[in-house]
Amino acid sequence: PLAFDPFDKPGREAWVKAADRKAKVQFLTKLLKRLGEDKDMPPEDSAEFEAFRSRDPAAFEDVRAFLESELKKAKAGP
Repeated sequence: PLAFDPFDKPGREAWVKAADRKAKVQFLTKLLKRLGEDKDMPPEDSAEFEAFRSRDPAAFEDVRAFLESELKKAKAGP
């Protein structure tokens, strides 16, 4: 299971505030790989796939930008 739904903006922001740096680096790295390289997130059979990858690519890119930004911050440390 995911630590948070990356397409749920309040949920992902709450997770970022609560998670420790190590967890952030591990999870965000994994999720970015799934979104960008593997392209298996969200799964093709999910409602999010149609909503974000197909109909609203800007929202999908917003998720990617958020994850990249938070990963950069986490890697930089406190």
